[in-house]
Amino acid sequence: MTWEKVKEPKTDLQPPPKQEADPINPQHYRGGFRYRECECIDLARELPFSIGNAVKYIWRAGRKGDAKEDLKKALWYIEDARMNLRLTQEQTTRATIVVEMMRTMPDAELNVCMMKLNTFRFLARGKYNNAMLNVERLALAMGVILDD
Repeated sequence: MTWEKVKEPKTDLQPPPKQEADPINPQHYRGGFRYRECECIDLARELPFSIGNAVKYIWRAGRKGDAKEDLKKALWYIEDARMNLRLTQEQTTRATIVVEMMRTMPDAELNVCMMKLNTFRFLARGKYNNAMLNVERLALAMGVILDD
């Protein structure tokens, strides 16, 4: 073997390509809680539309976009449920089981996650007034002022 046939190593190495965000299952709907890799949809699918949307906005508050906007939307959906919706016993039972199996992640901001978890408990049990008060407390804990 001659030295002429030995190839030089590549010196113009490029960084690995950026992983694109998952548009179907983005990071702001994962994490913060654990329950068999619990995601927002695991709880939301156990609840009617309005409550599921409230869960979605509470879950992602502070993780995507404007937390104030998310919490205001959550309050709107909770109010809609309060005025128009009564959970069935089956919905309450199934959603409560999911919520009670959720735990905060060690790296999560504990106070905020516990407040979100307590709000989910209220929503799963159909206690909409308590959930609305908890969202307002959550906003204060996050440094968000909901009144303009």
